[in-house]
Amino acid sequence: PARASLPALTGWVDEALPLLGRQRSSPLEALGLEASGRAFYRFEAGTPPLLLMTTPPEDPTLPSFLNLSTWGVAQGLALPAVQLFDLQTGRMLLDDLGTATLSDVMAHEPERWGCAAMDALLAWQRAGHVAPPDAAKRYDRARLDLEGSLFTPWLCEGLLDISPPDGLLEESLQVLQRPFREGPEVLVHLDWHGRNLLPQADGSVAIVDFQDARWGPLAYDVVSFCWDAYAPWTSHHYAPWLAHYRAGAERLGLWPQGYAEQFTTDFFCCGLQRALKVLGIFARLWLRDQRPTHLPYLQPVYARLIWGLEETGLAPALEGWLKAVLGPRLFAWAHAEGAP
Repeated sequence: PARASLPALTGWVDEALPLLGRQRSSPLEALGLEASGRAFYRFEAGTPPLLLMTTPPEDPTLPSFLNLSTWGVAQGLALPAVQLFDLQTGRMLLDDLGTATLSDVMAHEPERWGCAAMDALLAWQRAGHVAPPDAAKRYDRARLDLEGSLFTPWLCEGLLDISPPDGLLEESLQVLQRPFREGPEVLVHLDWHGRNLLPQADGSVAIVDFQDARWGPLAYDVVSFCWDAYAPWTSHHYAPWLAHYRAGAERLGLWPQGYAEQFTTDFFCCGLQRALKVLGIFARLWLRDQRPTHLPYLQPVYARLIWGLEETGLAPALEGWLKAVLGPRLFAWAHAEGAP
């Protein structure tokens, strides 16, 4: 269905606010559309500030968002409480935790804010350990198969008109998915990066976009942040963040004894699995949704994928095919399209 018009959304807000004893005093300001299809609008209506969030009513993660918000607030996590919602239209009013994202401030103080993001992650993981949320699913075979099915049809075949050799991706993913089968498990946010974290005035970090949370590998959110698809962080940048995270995880009892070496492998496995998924999603946003916003990030994500494969030797056949076939085709496509 078509996205609701701004007048329709404004009318809904004006009907909803009196239920909270509020009244709007400024126009709705669109904050942009997420990869998920959710959209946010800021407006003035007294304090504390509120946001309008809209999502397609058929979005299967909507109940999960509501449940996890309630759970997180009860656990003292810094995430937006939902003040009012309408499941029929997929609209809700929730706390506005700030205009800036961590991506906006990280460039100036990467070590400080990177460590603050790890503190927030540790609080999230500990809350999941102490009081597991009922809403969270597992990172099961169906989810892994879904994520593994994005790279070939959207990036390879859809965007670049090539196909990997039969079985290549499946064999490689079997290796990269090992932490999902065997590694230590925590509550995984699933999209922990600078655009989904909000710096707070007290130096802490608030959490948004948590509706897909599920039980999965301890290393997943760590590498999601360090290998942020929208940021150029290198191991030089994130080494202090990893040290800070490990110290905190050990202190909280989240880090298994003797896990250091395996964590490094799990970190790369999760990062490489996620990079393949992300490349498929970014291509799909363009081909299916006509949204070119993520095309500039295809080459940086590809470069990090190759770097990770070279560093670890985890999937040499995949590495060889990417370098020989996909990489040249991706660069030729980007040049022809004038992509950065």
